[in-house]
Amino acid sequence: MADTTVYDLHVQEQNFSGITPNMVRIREIDDPELKAKVIAKLAEWRGLTPGNVPGWFELDDADYVDLLNAISEDENPRDPNAEWRD
Repeated sequence: MADTTVYDLHVQEQNFSGITPNMVRIREIDDPELKAKVIAKLAEWRGLTPGNVPGWFELDDADYVDLLNAISEDENPRDPNAEWRD
């Protein structure tokens, strides 16, 4: 274990049954339009103003997908009377 770095130890601590969760930090989203949408939706979900969402805020990959799906639903609402199709 002499060659183990602090990063390796951190990853080992977060390892759940062989799965390391992926995290998305808001400040790491490169697309400014997507970043603004993510911040706005996250602020809505958390009861904040967009200016109060910190850039270091992290979402795990499942929460990020839920947030992207919510943004997509807002931009392209489904017709409640339409039939569901594959």
